[in-house]
Amino acid sequence: MVVRRSESLLGRRYLLMNNHTEQIIPWQPSCDFCNEPAKYDARMLRGSWAYMCNAHFEEHGIKLGLGYGQRLIFQAPGKGEDTE
Repeated sequence: MVVRRSESLLGRRYLLMNNHTEQIIPWQPSCDFCNEPAKYDARMLRGSWAYMCNAHFEEHGIKLGLGYGQRLIFQAPGKGEDTE
């Protein structure tokens, strides 16, 4: 699997998997609705984006993929560096 390096809007490094449905990140964001650990960074039915836990993604999320959202995979910095 090919993994690309990219930059988030906050300037933090993350890795985007080539199928555009998973994102490896070095920090654990909270759900914007309930403060549980977020499992998704996705677009909502209303059009805005949010970090969401499983329950809120089922309620408010559209789907995964480019332009829709990614499943978040938390990986502590320095663990399992990517290769191209």
